Amino acid sequence: DVAGDAVKEIYKEIQLLRQEKIEAEELHMVKNYMLGSFLRNSDGPFAMADRFKGIYFYGLDYGYYEHHLEKINRINSEELLELANKYLDPESLTEVLAGKK
Repeated sequence: DVAGDAVKEIYKEIQLLRQEKIEAEELHMVKNYMLGSFLRNSDGPFAMADRFKGIYFYGLDYGYYEHHLEKINRINSEELLELANKYLDPESLTEVLAGKK
């Protein structure tokens, strides 16, 4: 049962996020990936227009993306552990599976 095994692994990862701090090297690597992804997705006039369109339609402050990048740079392992415990409670999650039984 591939789906069942996948769900079990997801719950294992959730438990790890709730119990262990992310190591500095891994956090640094993920931050670099996220920042690089943001830059790649902002490259060119059409991408920038999409960013501004999002700001406009969602009523966001023009400094939204700057603050977003600052948050990524500033976040630390302790904060992520706290967030995981606040938002990744296995008892309150809803499972949705699609495919054959």
